[in-house]
Order: sequence, then structure tokens, then C-alpha cells
Amino acid sequence: MKVQSDGVLIALEKGRNCRNWKLQVSLGYDALTGKYRKTSRTVHDMSKTQAKEELRRFVLELQNQSTLDANSVTVGEYAEEWLRERRSAAKPPRAGTLRNNDVAVRTIKKGLGNVLLKDLNAQQVASFYAGLVSGEATLSGRPMSGTSARKISTTLQQMLSKAVRRRLIQSNPCDLLEREDKPQVDTREKEPLSDADAACLVANLYDGAPDAHRIGATLCLELGLRREEMLGLSWGDIDLRGGEIHIHAAYTVDELALTRPKSVKGDRYLPIAGSPLQVRLLQWAKAQQVHLSQLGLPQNALTPVVTSATGGRIHPANFSRWWTSYCKRIGIRVCGLHTLRHTFASSLARRGANVKDIQDLIGDATGDVALNVYMHANADGKRKAMSEVSSLFHGGLPGSSLGLPERSLA
Repeated sequence: MKVQSDGVLIALEKGRNCRNWKLQVSLGYDALTGKYRKTSRTVHDMSKTQAKEELRRFVLELQNQSTLDANSVTVGEYAEEWLRERRSAAKPPRAGTLRNNDVAVRTIKKGLGNVLLKDLNAQQVASFYAGLVSGEATLSGRPMSGTSARKISTTLQQMLSKAVRRRLIQSNPCDLLEREDKPQVDTREKEPLSDADAACLVANLYDGAPDAHRIGATLCLELGLRREEMLGLSWGDIDLRGGEIHIHAAYTVDELALTRPKSVKGDRYLPIAGSPLQVRLLQWAKAQQVHLSQLGLPQNALTPVVTSATGGRIHPANFSRWWTSYCKRIGIRVCGLHTLRHTFASSLARRGANVKDIQDLIGDATGDVALNVYMHANADGKRKAMSEVSSLFHGGLPGSSLGLPERSLA
């Protein structure tokens, strides 16, 4: 891309302690509109020196963007370019996100790849979405769930929005679609464990001497941790005496290395002072130390809390396989580890925790999970409240005396 200047740094706050900045770069004269073009980016929580370095990177990023001909580039060609830019960004997305982007781009290329980008319209996009659900536009030829198709549509929306910003197209055809033309999430909300299954699980997790796998499951259940967060815990993250755990790393199946949490909300502190979990972790620390010494390994701040037989971190897929077999062995409903997270959140809601506290404790970035769990768990409370209002209006008459059925009709 042709860049006409080294950029301008604009303070968005008054005073010498500004931490928010606008990076502005001139792209030269646009003969089509008769105006001078500029592009900008906003950065937050940076010193002036850091913002200047970010401006330098922004200029280099613009200079390195290949020039695509808006009149001849196809959707497939642009999709490949978009993915290359994602991979080579100064701060690329997580490996799992890039893997999903790759699948989405290959799917988009199959369904829309030969269409000229400038000619792509809302009707073609709607037909592509319909083909995802029917299977005609998928890579496998099999129908795709609404939830999976929604992820593809989100990627296409992002790609085309960037094409608008790069002036390759005038508008995003995805914005013209009605709600019914877009894929809708159809995955059922995960059901928490029943009270009986939860009680059975806790009894088995605390039975006898602790071991790595059961400690891992206990952390997921009693702290609402994601699998990756649990496997990313090191002893340096836990203040066993003070009773506090710092969640700030994840061990994912894509990286197989410690990475940052899924979101800013994922970085959180969880209190465990005075709980059975605190005692159990103290027991496990001693037992693990004995096992590691037999392997000739030290136990220190960098040692994983949940260790494999060789003293390293357990592969996420291996832990999930163990969990499935463990469910069958102890006789509870077979479910994913994420169900333990929902069970934790549901238990909080049922015992009166507010939505904000649930969101903070489980590290829910958007608040959607916390709100859904809260609303589901408080269904009985809502029914009781409605019953009380009805009694007020109708003098306490039960439904049967008003000629209403005692139970729903089949």
C-alpha cells in the first residue's frame, strides 16, 4: 500500500500523562473522490514512547500490504491475503483461532472463491450460508450445524469489513442480510451435573490419597476452571498458606505451551482460604513432591500442579480421555470437562451469587455465560415469584379451583 507519511501521533487525553492515542497515516490523494485519504488506529494504555513504536509498526504494516486490484481480485484471492495478514500480524491471534480461520477461508473459497469481490452481493452470501447448513458448501459435503455455520459467517463478515476499509468494495454485503438469512447458534446450553452426580463426583474425588488427574477435575469443579486453565496452573500461581489462586495462563492443545488466558477477564484471583480444596491441595503438594523426587525432578514454582507420569504437563486430549473413562467408572453422566465449569457457575447462582460475581469468578469475558446460567438457575425463583403475584391478584386461589389443568397437556 502506498503510504505518504511517517504518520502522526494524536493524544486523546489532555495533560502529560496521556495513555490513549490515535495513530494517523496519510495514504495520499484519491482521484476517485477528489480527497486526501487517511487511515487511523486507536491504541490504549500506552506511554508516548510505546505509542510511537506502535505508530512505526502501523506504517510498516500498511507498507507491507500487497496491492490488490479491486476490479479483478476474487473472493478466494482476497480470503487468502486476509489470512496471510492475520498470520503475519505483529500480535497474531492464538493458534486455535488461526486454525479456525484457516478452515473458514477454505470453506469460503469453495463456496464463493471464484466470485469477483466487487460483484459479491447479499443474495450470493445468503445462498452460501444456506449451502453450509445443507452441506452443499461445506468441505466435507455434510450438513453443518448452525453454530459452526455461524463461525464461518463471522469470519466472512470480518474479512469483508476489512475489504471495505481497504476500499476494495464500497459496502459489506453481509450487512444487508436479514436475521433469518444468517446462520443461528443451535447448540444446546450445557446442562450442569445433577445434585446426585455432583455429590457422587465430590465423594470420589476426595476419596483416599490425591492424584494428579483427580486434583485436575477437582479444580475444574470447585473453581470453574477451563481445561486449559487447569492444565496451565503452576505451583507459583497458588498461595497455599494464604489461600488464593492466580489464574493467568493456559495450556492449549494447539500450542502445547503456556499462553495468555482466553480474555482479559480470564486473568483472575480465586480465594480458597478455609476450604476443603485448600487442604486437598496441601496434601497433593506433598504427595507430588515425593513422586517427583523419585523421578529426580525438583518441585518449584514452575512445576505444573497437574502433572503427567513423567512430571510434565498432561496433554489436554489425554486428560479429556481420562475424564470420560472416569465418569463411566464412578457411574455419573458422561459429559465434557466444560460441564464442571457450568456446574460451578450454576451452584453459585443457586446460592444467591449475583451475575457480576459469577462472571468475575469464571472469567467470562462477555457475561453471556454468567447471565444464561443465572437465569436458568433462578427459574424456580421466578416461578415462585409469579405464583405469589397470581395469588395477590386472585385471592390465593389455586389453579385447580379456576378450572386450570393440574399438569401440562401432552
